[in-house]
Amino acid sequence: MSSVMVNLPLPFHNNSLILYSPEFNQKSSILFVDIHQIFSLFFVPFYKSDVRLTTKLQLVHHANDGKYYIQSQEDLYQLNEVVKFFWPGGATIIWLWQVFATGICILGALMLAPLTWVEQRHANRVNGVKK
Repeated sequence: MSSVMVNLPLPFHNNSLILYSPEFNQKSSILFVDIHQIFSLFFVPFYKSDVRLTTKLQLVHHANDGKYYIQSQEDLYQLNEVVKFFWPGGATIIWLWQVFATGICILGALMLAPLTWVEQRHANRVNGVKK
């Protein structure tokens, strides 16, 4: 895995970025980059968000100098990563909700599996499917 460290001080915030696993599709001129970002706001001095995101860069190839230039950028964050920007500890709440929802789905699947089997057997008999 290749990585590049980039520090970008901007007027309203200070980002520290680590870029991982760039994937370039030469046919469509699209570059996908997995990024680890430490984000902090200047007016909240002790809080830093440690997030991961995928960035999609649409590139344009200039024949004059043979270089690629960025035409557009799209940052793709998971919900639990977006929450880290404005709710300290919110990612834990989102994770707990996801675990709870997964448990409910598994429980529902186990409880309703016999009904599904009965319906499938009935449908197979009606449609003449032999097993």
